[in-house]
Amino acid sequence: MFNPSVTTQQPLSLGQIYGHVTSGELFNNGTVSVRNATESEEDIEFVGKLVVEGFERKFVHATSRASLPAMRTMYSNNMKGRPPLFYERHFIAEYNADKAGVCVLRYHGDSKLFPERDEDVPPLGCCDLCGIGNLIVGETIPMCTTFKNSPHTLTSIRDCKLHDVKVRLALLNLATSSEVPAGKCYVDHICVDSRFRGKGIGKVLLDMAEVDAKKRGCKEIFLWVATNNRAKNLYERQGYVTKETTSLCCCGMWCLTGEREFALMEKVLL
Repeated sequence: MFNPSVTTQQPLSLGQIYGHVTSGELFNNGTVSVRNATESEEDIEFVGKLVVEGFERKFVHATSRASLPAMRTMYSNNMKGRPPLFYERHFIAEYNADKAGVCVLRYHGDSKLFPERDEDVPPLGCCDLCGIGNLIVGETIPMCTTFKNSPHTLTSIRDCKLHDVKVRLALLNLATSSEVPAGKCYVDHICVDSRFRGKGIGKVLLDMAEVDAKKRGCKEIFLWVATNNRAKNLYERQGYVTKETTSLCCCGMWCLTGEREFALMEKVLL
């Protein structure tokens, strides 16, 4: 399954975490190459743009099309000024030297290593999310209690702007780094630019995710996907198995994401 030409970086020591970010190639088959993201404006803008585009339908359903530029800005802001280990979690695929895809991984403990920063959030309207204004600011809100492997709670939210954004992110990411169990790797995002789909880039990124997970001692890799998402077929071909499906047919998940059913898919790393 794995290309023998793939090379990986060794995990950074604690003393290296705040060193200089480099961008060495991890994979190159002559057409598709993969490298870690850097703190360059080009990489940051590309990742923010592609992640939001990859989930555009959900963002628009949950908020409005007018919010998309702000969401791209937020993702880009979140990537600035991070330690090098953060960028090792982000993989950029290039097709004939053009940026074509992104894969973002999360591991146990990442929420403490890379905490959310309120200053990353751009100005947003308080009415973007249907029904969010009725929630009590500051209350602990169990977002998806049915998702027993990925409970989301929001506490001490100081204003409506941050409340909107954090609720939106919790709903569009069914598991976060804070819930990634030890010994497992979570595929947070995998997106391919529409111009480069059908060229095997998604498979290469998934292969790289497995290489990185093994390098870091993980025994399993997992992700959440809407059951009607065609990418589910790719994950099955890669050896991922559906462990459970979760449906929320009433207002909750449907109103905020436009999806009714999600699958938890896992793969054992041999």
